[in-house]
Formats: sequence, structure tokens, C-alpha cells
Amino acid sequence: MQIALRALLLFMYFLILSFVFKLVFLYKNDVLFVNDSLISILSSMRFDIQIYAYCFSVFYIFALINKYLANAFYYVLSFVCLAINLAFFVYFNIYHQNFGVELFLFKNEEIFALIKSGLKSNYGVVSSIILFFILMIVNIYILNSVNKIKIKTSVLKNILSFIFYAFFMMFCINQQFSFKADFIQRRIIASENEIVNISVFGHFIGFINAIEQIRKQTNIDWDSFKLDSPKKVACEFFNINPCTGKIDLKKYLHKVKQDDEYFKAQKIYYIISESLSDWVMQDRFNDIFTDIHTLAKEGAYISALHNAPATKQSLEVQILNTYNTTDDTAAKYAKIKKHFFSLNDNLKNLHLSSAFFMGGHDNWGNIANLTRLSNFNANFYAPQIRAVFKDDSINSEWGVFDDVLFKYVALKDYDFNVIMSTTNHPAYNLEFQKRKLFSLPFEKAEKLSKKYKNELLTIYWYQKVLVDFIKEQSNKYPDALFVITGDHYGRYNIDDSLDLKITHTVPIIMYSKNHKIYPICKITKHIDIGASIINLIAPKNYEYYSFGIPCFSLKEQDVKSYEQIGFNASFKNDKFINDELRQKQAQALSWYLIFKGNIIE
Repeated sequence: MQIALRALLLFMYFLILSFVFKLVFLYKNDVLFVNDSLISILSSMRFDIQIYAYCFSVFYIFALINKYLANAFYYVLSFVCLAINLAFFVYFNIYHQNFGVELFLFKNEEIFALIKSGLKSNYGVVSSIILFFILMIVNIYILNSVNKIKIKTSVLKNILSFIFYAFFMMFCINQQFSFKADFIQRRIIASENEIVNISVFGHFIGFINAIEQIRKQTNIDWDSFKLDSPKKVACEFFNINPCTGKIDLKKYLHKVKQDDEYFKAQKIYYIISESLSDWVMQDRFNDIFTDIHTLAKEGAYISALHNAPATKQSLEVQILNTYNTTDDTAAKYAKIKKHFFSLNDNLKNLHLSSAFFMGGHDNWGNIANLTRLSNFNANFYAPQIRAVFKDDSINSEWGVFDDVLFKYVALKDYDFNVIMSTTNHPAYNLEFQKRKLFSLPFEKAEKLSKKYKNELLTIYWYQKVLVDFIKEQSNKYPDALFVITGDHYGRYNIDDSLDLKITHTVPIIMYSKNHKIYPICKITKHIDIGASIINLIAPKNYEYYSFGIPCFSLKEQDVKSYEQIGFNASFKNDKFINDELRQKQAQALSWYLIFKGNIIE
């Protein structure tokens, strides 16, 4: 009987602890008192009740066998519970969503740089670590206190307590008076507030889902997308009717340059800017981000849906010129079929030498494998840059600062240059100040947002060095083409808005000193960049392959509102929506093209 009572008390303690974590999360994000928040959270406790019922059923069995075995299980459970709940707070501060595959960044990132960045950031890593140790001590104290409880017992009481405990745990697991488990999710009361919903389908379930996502990412096949057959999906996606015979995806990706106008670019600089979000281009930020706003007005700018949620996936998308497949493509580069659709392959008939530059390290996320496979003539990373600029002040947590990266690019002589910057990245500690390039507008940043002051100053610094580089190279090569975009939404905005347009868009700017460029799409996307470059620099009737459409032109024309498919957000009928089916179809066909080839039987 004592064992059942102790197990029951500890079970209730963990539920209370879980509930407190949820309340603190809601309070920290100012949604504790929004409509239905507490009702939704109480409803979501069903998940935690079920999970802890499983755990304390095991605890009870271990306690019957051996006291020390039960204690050891309790310590492990405490560690896991606290780690997941506190990690959720940090993860949400960074990504503003429930756990996803980004939780396992250490697979791709340099682990020491990741730790260093995390400790220096304002995401609550240090406070979470301190709180973890404090709560572990509290949990151990609770266990010791409960273990001291002594009550009179007998054989009958022990049998009755066992029966009661077993049936109670069964009820908690099944969520009903039945030997069959209920489908909990249909009984959850959701809220209209997105932050509340993130916590509702919360911390433990989110962690389990993230593990499942990462497992699937390494074992992707067609069935992983949960769609019809490849043939049916291709027919629906490309509007193929009748849907008969073999389907050659090459035929439906084939494009022909239509515009008469083009210019022979002396150089092409395709600059993928770390975490450059589209909200930066709002008019209210013109006073602080003057340089990039002026560049956009001199060239052409369109808001663009990002096609991947993180740097590694975005590079895969933009280099291969396909939709994000959720597969770890760079790690499986040896299995990729002949990729006639890639960015470099689409430009090869223009006889351009090409190079890939990245301020980070060449062993990061297997990206070097992908760039070599994609026929870049050369690849340059932080080690090569450091060998030229032997100065400790150039080093950041993630490689070298972007002003040094751009200086290195300027030393090289390639026709087509893809550049991945790194500086606009957590921890936003403004260490680039030690290079003393120019002063930072602290007062302007604080007036806009005290919370994101350092982030704003980092963007300010980056857009200054970016535009300085563009102006210098433009003077040297007046017929050069510059393409500027972000790799993904920067995961924050100073309003903390969760609006789809804000949280899923990056800017795309096309600029050439000697040529006027016009936007011809209302909204564009990453996959359109390759087609847009070709539309500007290739002669009429030039053939290429792309999922995208040209959204920039040398000829002024009507701006059209095309359907666009981004990552977890689409643009259709002039609205931003989450069109999961179209995204999955695009991802699945991209996966098939990359790993199976262009012929669908």
C-alpha cells in the first residue's frame, strides 16, 4: 500500500509540475488570459496524464522489485521531464514553434560554435540550465520526502491498493473507463491563439514528434509523403490530362526564355544572406536600413516565400533548384541522379565559370559535398579565407565576419558567384564592432525595439557591408548582376507577429548598375531565382529546366499574381495560406526527381 501511495503522490507532483510549466510559458508570452487559454491547457493535460501514467506504472513495478531501481528510474524521469520542458522554452524563443527537426541542429552545426552562441544569446539558455539544476534538487527532495511516508498496512490493503492503482493508471492511459485507449487528440479543445495551441500540443508530444521527424528524414521514400502514386501526383501537379503512359518530368520542367531583352553580365553575384527577413524592407525601417532600401529602389525588389526553414535546407533548395524534400539531401549526395535541373546546370550553356563562397566551415552539414556535385568550379570556406586574412579580429562563432567574406570574394575571378553569409545569426553579440568599420545607431535601434536591439544592429551592420560590396563591384563591373535574398525567415520580428506573410517571407532584390530591372510577379519564391536570372542574362529561346517562373525582367510589364508554393505557406488568390497538399506534392516530386530520376512509369 505504501508503494501505491508513494507512486500516486509522485504522479500527481509531476502533473502539477507540468501544469506549472504550461502556465509559466503562457505568462511569459502574454497569452495567459486570452480566450480559452486555461481551458485549452487543462484539456491538453490529457497528453501529460497519459505519458506520466505510463511512466509511473513502470515506477510502481520497479518499486515492487527493488527500491533503488525505482529511485534510479525516478531520477532518469526527472532529468528527461525537466530537460524537455526547459528546452521547449529555449526552442520557442528561437523558432516560435513547437519542437521540430531543428532541435537536432548539432547533427549539422559545429557543436562548440553552437554552445558558444547559445550561451551568449538572449534565448534563456543559461537561466534554463540553472533552473534545471535547482529543480533537480527539488525533485530529489520530493522523492526523499515521499519515501519517508509510513502507514500501517496488511496483505488485504496491499492487494486492494494494487488493484486500485492498476485500474487508475489504466484509466489515465486510456482516458476512459475502457480497456481500449481513446484517441486523445480529438478531445483536445484548441484555442484561436497560435501560441496557446503550440503549448496545448506541447512539450512531451512535440519532443516525440521531433524524434519521429528526424527518424523519417533519414529513411525517406515515396510513401513518407502519404500521397497517391507518383504518376497521379505528377498528373495533378502539372495538370496532365489524360494521365496515361510514361511521364517525363523533364518535359514539364522545360522552359524557354521568351523576352527579347537581355544583357551579358560581366559577373553574377548571387548573395544568400543569413536570416534576412522580408520585414526588414518595410517602409518604417527605411531610416535604419537605408542602404538596402536604397539599393532595392535602384534595382527591383519583391517579397518572396522562403522554400526552406533553415540554412542547410535552403542551400539544398537553391543549389539544386528543387523544393525542400525534408530529406537530408546533402548527406545522400552520392545517390542523386543526373541533375539537369540544378542552378549550375541551367547556366552551363552560357559558359560561366562558377564558385561557391561561405563564411562558415567546409565540414558543416555536408554542404561541400553538394556544391562539388553541383559542378561549381571552386568552393571556398572559412579556412581558405583565414589563410589570406591572418587576423583574429575576422573570426566569429560561425566562421568569419561578412565584410571579410566579401573582401575575399572580390579577390577571386569567377563569372557566377554564389555567396552564403553568416554574421546575421545568434548570438547577436555585436562582436563585429571590434573591426571598427563604422559606428552603430544604438539610439535608433532602441527606439524601434529594446528587446531586439542587438538583432537590429546586426542587420544594420550586415546591410552596410553588403551594399558597400555591391557598390564597389558595380564600379568595377558596371554590367554585373547582383541577386540578394535571405536563406530563410530570421525567426523573429520586432512585433512578434505570427502572420504567415511575415514569418515565411524573405526579400529578393535584383540590381545592376547599367540596367533597369523590373519586378513582374506580385510575390516570388526561392525556386524562381534561377529562372529570373536566366530571364535577365540569357538570349531569347534559351532553354532551361525549373519548377520556378521568371519574376524579374528588363522589360516593364504587368505585375502578375501567380500561385506560389513556399515552405509551410503558399500564396494563392492574393492570400497567404498553408496549402499542405500542394507543398507535399512539390516536395514529393522534387524528391523523386533527385533520387529516382525524371521518368515516372
